[in-house]
Amino acid sequence: MKILLTLFIFLFSSSVLADDISDFQIEGISIGDSLLDYFSEEEIKNNVMKEYYQGFQDQSFVAIEFYNHSSFKTYESVQFNIKRNDKNYKIYSITAANFYRDKIEECILKLDEISKEFSILFQNVEHGVLEKRSHFIDTTGQSYTLGFYYIFETNDAVVVECYDWSKKLTNEKGWIDKLSIALDTEEFSDWLHKQ
Repeated sequence: MKILLTLFIFLFSSSVLADDISDFQIEGISIGDSLLDYFSEEEIKNNVMKEYYQGFQDQSFVAIEFYNHSSFKTYESVQFNIKRNDKNYKIYSITAANFYRDKIEECILKLDEISKEFSILFQNVEHGVLEKRSHFIDTTGQSYTLGFYYIFETNDAVVVECYDWSKKLTNEKGWIDKLSIALDTEEFSDWLHKQ
């Protein structure tokens, strides 16, 4: 049974428990699905984030991000990670976000609210806090994230974070402070943390 994640409110019966990350949906899309079931190949290729993993030694994965897509009902942005040369466009990670332009305090309040909800929903799932830390993509150390995570028995993870980008990155790249929820397979998480 799929569990729909919408604006950080879970719409499912309290008797439903997720066995693994593919039981969740963001904008109706799950881990393991093909992006081709939701977007044309041209749309996918036009939304590849060329710079996002540019400095990584292992280029196995590529990020594709859609902003304000007409099919989205809850989130302003959804990013998908797929293997670089996979013609099936199988999804290994989904990250959905809503933006908080110069309102990081509101983001942190929402993060706290979600944390309380998750602590009730996932009482028997390994979890932890992600203390405030510099984001790897900002070499100046002025951008940071903070949040929490849940790791399932499969080693797949749900990660919820606030991102506070530096004014420089906001001005140069247009990146806006945001609250995100990520569904990551073990394979994608392992790849990301080895970089």
